[in-house]
Amino acid sequence: MRGVLHVALRVSDPRQSAELFAELLDGEIRPTPLAHWGVVCVYTPGPRESWLRNMLEFWPPDRHWRHGELIEVDAATQGSYGHLALLSGKSYEEMRPIAEKYGFVLREEERGMPGPVPVLYDDLGNYYEFFPESEFDLDG
Repeated sequence: MRGVLHVALRVSDPRQSAELFAELLDGEIRPTPLAHWGVVCVYTPGPRESWLRNMLEFWPPDRHWRHGELIEVDAATQGSYGHLALLSGKSYEEMRPIAEKYGFVLREEERGMPGPVPVLYDDLGNYYEFFPESEFDLDG
């Protein structure tokens, strides 16, 4: 695998989620062609050969892309994405007040690392693991 271009998540409040992750990951919210559908995008630090690279897409709960077209769906019946694992240079202590500021729960949980990692839960059942950059060889 050569890398991940972007990840899309259905969330209750795309703007709030984008602001939270921009702050947690030292990223930035930038307009994209998806904005007119209510999608808010965060770019994480790193090279961008394309507007589709190093991006988190936060979709409204009532929108879905299926078979080449945008459709409206019943937000109450849609399931969550599951989870997303991210690298982070911030500690749990740095991340906790940011999560609280946006009304999200951040916990430390075991994930097979030398110690617990921060895990953020949102109101749709998605969860986000923040693995420490120090535990991975980012150049190899």
